[in-house]
Amino acid sequence: MAEQNVDQFNITEDPPQLEAPDSPRDPSDYEKRLRRDLARYREQIRVVQSERDTNVAAAVRDRDEAIANVRSEANGRVIRSELKAHALRAGIIDLDGLRLADTSKLALNEEGDVVGAETLIETLRKEKPYLFADTRAGVSTGTTGQTQRPPSPAASSTMDARTLSRDDWQTERNRLLGSRS
Repeated sequence: MAEQNVDQFNITEDPPQLEAPDSPRDPSDYEKRLRRDLARYREQIRVVQSERDTNVAAAVRDRDEAIANVRSEANGRVIRSELKAHALRAGIIDLDGLRLADTSKLALNEEGDVVGAETLIETLRKEKPYLFADTRAGVSTGTTGQTQRPPSPAASSTMDARTLSRDDWQTERNRLLGSRS
C-alpha cells in the first residue's frame, strides 16, 4: 500500500529550481516595521547591558572599598591593642597617655606583629617620662602593677526589728517615719 502512495504523487522527478530575480524587491511595510522594532530592541539591549556593566563595576568598587576599610579598622585595632600591651609592660601609668604618641609609623608585618612599637614606647618614655612609673630603679610611683588590699567590709548597720524592745522599735520607727508624720 505504501508503494501505491509513492507512485500516486510522482516523486521520481526533481522539483524545478527557482531562480532569484535580478533586482531585489522592495520590503513590505510589515518587514520595515519588524526591522525598526528589531533595531530598537537591539539598542535597548545595548543600553541595559551598558547600565549593568556600570552597576557591576560600581558594586565591585564599593565592595573593594568596604573590604579595605574593614581591613584598615581591624589592623588599627590590633595595632592599638599591641601598643597598649607594650606600654603596660614598659610601666605606663595611664593608657590615655598613648594618645600623645604618633602611631602613624606603626604597621603590622606578615606574621601580625606590630613593627616599631618598642621604639615608639621608648621615645614616649624619653619625651614624656611622667607617663611612666620609675620601674628601673625599683621604685614604683604609679599604680600599675600594684595590688592593693580591698577595703574591709563595714559593720552591718541594719537592725532586726524582731530583736528590738518595744521602746527601741518605736524610737527607730519614729526616726525613720519622722518626715512623713
